[in-house]
Amino acid sequence: MLPGLISGCAPHRRLVQSCNQRRWRTSRFLNGIEPVSFKTLDLSNTQFEQLISCLSQAPTRSLKELQNSAVGKVSGVSPDDLADIVSTVFSLNVVKAQAELSAKRFAADVIEALGEAGTVDRAGASLASMQANLERILSIDPLINISKGIGLLAEQPRTFCDSRILTDLRPVFHDDSSQPAVGAVIIHSLKIEYHEDGEHKEFFVALDSDDIENLVQVLKRASTKANSLRTLMAEARLPNFNIDIA
Repeated sequence: MLPGLISGCAPHRRLVQSCNQRRWRTSRFLNGIEPVSFKTLDLSNTQFEQLISCLSQAPTRSLKELQNSAVGKVSGVSPDDLADIVSTVFSLNVVKAQAELSAKRFAADVIEALGEAGTVDRAGASLASMQANLERILSIDPLINISKGIGLLAEQPRTFCDSRILTDLRPVFHDDSSQPAVGAVIIHSLKIEYHEDGEHKEFFVALDSDDIENLVQVLKRASTKANSLRTLMAEARLPNFNIDIA
């Protein structure tokens, strides 16, 4: 891919979580993300140049736009494979930005780590070509700019992953437990899943109906403020990098 670039990595949020420390090692990165698969897609030189060209001219706004910019512009490669390639390169660029490494150093570390892991097994000249191509595609401005934005979003000690509210009806019994229930209470349990130090964690918080309503109002207010800021960004012609990359 590109030629010999990896594809099929886990979602980039997991990449970022494995790279919170400034002293970053590629071997730790590869072990930390537990890649779903490493699919090698060999592109010809012509296909690679076509990919470089369309990504370099892509709008600097979102991963989806980067993926769409490549569809139909790289001959002989399916839209699904192109989306996979762009997503993988984007993920690698996010990690590079978090690690504060140059494209040259990052590409060298990735190829070295892949070789140590046995993911690639090629002659030295071919590995050098893979490294040069990876360095080149990691130097594309639209990818760099969006990746920096996502890096800022994730540069926190804990980042949100998912949530769920469990609602139960709890009966209240008489002191004499042989008697029927005298009433009941509704209890909500808010489950928050998050990432911290590369680990997936969770905690639970008990809520009542008033807490639920308060939480709804807080979230609505946050959404309203975000919409106001988006308007200001649009007026200033600043691209919005708050994109859904899951």
